[in-house]
Amino acid sequence: MAYCDSPLDNLGASCAAIEKIAGVAARIYVGKVRDIDPEELTFGVDGSITAFELLTGKNLYTAESKIWKNAGRSSLVVNENGPNTFTHAFDFVAYAFDQADILAIQQLALADQLFIIAELNSGQLKAYGIAHKAGLTLNFQNFGLKASSNEETTGVVMSDDNTNKLTLEGSIPNLPQLFKPLTALATNLTDLDAMVAA
Repeated sequence: MAYCDSPLDNLGASCAAIEKIAGVAARIYVGKVRDIDPEELTFGVDGSITAFELLTGKNLYTAESKIWKNAGRSSLVVNENGPNTFTHAFDFVAYAFDQADILAIQQLALADQLFIIAELNSGQLKAYGIAHKAGLTLNFQNFGLKASSNEETTGVVMSDDNTNKLTLEGSIPNLPQLFKPLTALATNLTDLDAMVAA
């Protein structure tokens, strides 16, 4: 029987890791996996995304909520056949007032093969839905996130919840990766903002 040897590395508990602030910023970047330029997407030895560009004419989109509302998460899926994978999930709370808001939520809920780049409250960026695993041959454009649920409520009294709670999920061979961690956050945000559709 063949045996696939998986590498290991030391895992420390630095003060930075232990004291890392949790949570996600109010605004996230959303794009379509197939719009990423495969020639300009590179990963470091540690798996982090080190370079990222979109194909000519393609754009990112932003979605804005409130602080302390959004959350990214992942969970291991043990597969009997093939490699184990991780479910990337992102919970986004959307607020709608007019029909344009409702339409934008609907479009996000119906889209497929998406990725999200989220600003963490720790001053980092993390990417959900972008596939990469060293030693594993794959086409990242065949992966991504799509909505698994959208719960909308009007509430009953004035102070009740009246939001759309949207969850995007996808099966990916890696954990969510840090996005260009060696580049200053302000520079990364400026670069991402330049890709956002007008």
